[in-house]
Amino acid sequence: MFTHPQRLFATIPCPSIRINQKCTVLNCIFHHSQTPENGTRAKRPAPESPTAPLSSASLLSPPAKRAKPEPSSSNKVENALEQDSRITIPEAVDPCAVDRATRSIHLRKLALYLKSIGTPQPNRRAMAQEKSVAEDAKGTSDYKQRMGRLMGEKLPEQEEDVKVIMPRPLPQGGGPAMLQDRKKFVELIAACIINIEPNWPTPNKWAIEQEYAVAKVTNKHSYPQAIRRKLYDIKKGKGLDGTDITKTKMSQREMMTYLEKYVINDAKLEAFGYTVKVPTPVDHPNYQRTCKRCEASFLLKDQLDKTQCKYHPGKIKRMGGPGTSRFYECCGASLGEAAGTETCTTSDHHVFHWDSPEEMAWAIPYVDTDTWTQEADFTALGVDCEMGYTTKGFEMLRVTVVDFFSNETVLDLHTRPYGEVIDLNTTWSGVSEIPDDALSFDAAIELLKTLMNKDTILVGHGLENDLRTLRIVHHRVVDTAIHFPPHKPTPKFRMSLKDLSFEFLARRIQSGEHDSAEDAIASIDVVKHFINKRWTPVELKESERPRPTKQG
Repeated sequence: MFTHPQRLFATIPCPSIRINQKCTVLNCIFHHSQTPENGTRAKRPAPESPTAPLSSASLLSPPAKRAKPEPSSSNKVENALEQDSRITIPEAVDPCAVDRATRSIHLRKLALYLKSIGTPQPNRRAMAQEKSVAEDAKGTSDYKQRMGRLMGEKLPEQEEDVKVIMPRPLPQGGGPAMLQDRKKFVELIAACIINIEPNWPTPNKWAIEQEYAVAKVTNKHSYPQAIRRKLYDIKKGKGLDGTDITKTKMSQREMMTYLEKYVINDAKLEAFGYTVKVPTPVDHPNYQRTCKRCEASFLLKDQLDKTQCKYHPGKIKRMGGPGTSRFYECCGASLGEAAGTETCTTSDHHVFHWDSPEEMAWAIPYVDTDTWTQEADFTALGVDCEMGYTTKGFEMLRVTVVDFFSNETVLDLHTRPYGEVIDLNTTWSGVSEIPDDALSFDAAIELLKTLMNKDTILVGHGLENDLRTLRIVHHRVVDTAIHFPPHKPTPKFRMSLKDLSFEFLARRIQSGEHDSAEDAIASIDVVKHFINKRWTPVELKESERPRPTKQG
């Protein structure tokens, strides 16, 4: 038996109790005044008033069930939060001894850890626990240790450097030089590494090992020349195994200095299709559209009418170099000779892209990030968006933001588009559904503003499409499609991120459905690959240089 949501019979005595002195009906809809001692069911609470107006919450609530023990306060909170949060953003703490960038990264790690151990509502719990830690932390180091303990990490004890420099004794005794001379070279090596890398954790211990490696394979004749050669190599940045310690230990500040050189000026951005000024919306768009997939003409007002849209979803590829036959990668159908071949995919609706930034601004307004003057949480971010087709054009369905230096995802959420969804474009977007609790477009932009400002460098591949989808104009951009391969990309020729990743990182991506986090990290790693090689773009003319960053 099921209780009516308005409990219409809750004030009427149960007939079974009146006749049989006992009610055995599960979820009986009538009122029970007897107590459990009489062998009947427990008394349920009576409604406040049979004629009292019902709230919207009561009308939406599920039918009342049998009385249960009163839950604890913590359980009440858990029951009230029926769904987990879709985002993991640090809550504001004032004052806070830890920067937002560090908090965002560790919050994400904690949420993933709670999810991995089966904790209900991991994102909400992670945000609450992280806020508590941030409020009590005395500094960044204390914060990291506390967060590590929450995730069950055993924090390793920091290795301490030796206080007194003394050369390591050789197994056979003696040595290729006097102890005093060996000690002098150890001190020189230690001073050299401190000069090259001031943050090196154990320079004395490392210097002792470097000197010992030379001493054990030389004699009194070859030692002086060998140890001087070792000292020369270390001054040049070469470690014991031949690696360049100055390159493998690049600091974040140095990497940021190189990244600044990759920022593209507005003139070049505009040549590659970027929108560099907030466009003025048109009075109304062109109502006659051309389908992006089958190239058929249709009217905007008829887009939701069922029709037949036949097309090839795959890109056009060549069998070899220029002049060779072309084919569709989706089904292998040739282009040219087999132009009349049947298409491999059919849809019920046509789709379109807006023809100009002015039309896009009519659908969803643009904003220039020059107005975002708040303090930045991150100095450089990787960005990638996934898009689908709606009645408002090609709209954002998912946005992913990754910290450039740590490769940690700091924002990853689905968004609700303005228009009615026509096609989620799942093969390319990786989005198979839009969750009920997905954020609105405007709410997603507000969250993005908490992570970056006008001076933050955005890194991506073909980033003009992502910024266009986000409806933002940003002037601090590093685009792997424009920079790499070095000196080759043009507005008409750009290598795909998939090919760049394979050529320079030996990494295969986009093997299945697209993943925006995977794409953002691949773009970041391509840039880091060239930074570690100390590659810099061709010197620009003074008029083409990037706009300088305004400090403060």
